[in-house]
Amino acid sequence: MNNNLFVGIVGAMSAMVSPMVVAEAGARLFQNWHYGQHIDEFPRSQGYYDCKADVGVLTLCHDDVLFLQSSFTGVFTFSNEGKLASITVATYFSDDLYIKLMGALTRNF
Repeated sequence: MNNNLFVGIVGAMSAMVSPMVVAEAGARLFQNWHYGQHIDEFPRSQGYYDCKADVGVLTLCHDDVLFLQSSFTGVFTFSNEGKLASITVATYFSDDLYIKLMGALTRNF
């Protein structure tokens, strides 16, 4: 995964995040992924790959995560115990996509 993927979308989404809230185990984070899922539930055979070198912490990535009819790279960050702690979607910056995302996030949150 290319570090440039994080430009724009991560910055825009992190600007909208309030102080960190710890979720209850099993709480849905995004689509069908849940807080506390063990890293073993993310098999390489289903397209998950190690991207720790790009992110710097225990992380798996998955290409072609669909959100708002657009394709993103899903970045799944895990605790030291191997439990899913957060999900970020990243892609190359585009003015049109930025506007689409900000509109959707504003309406839904």
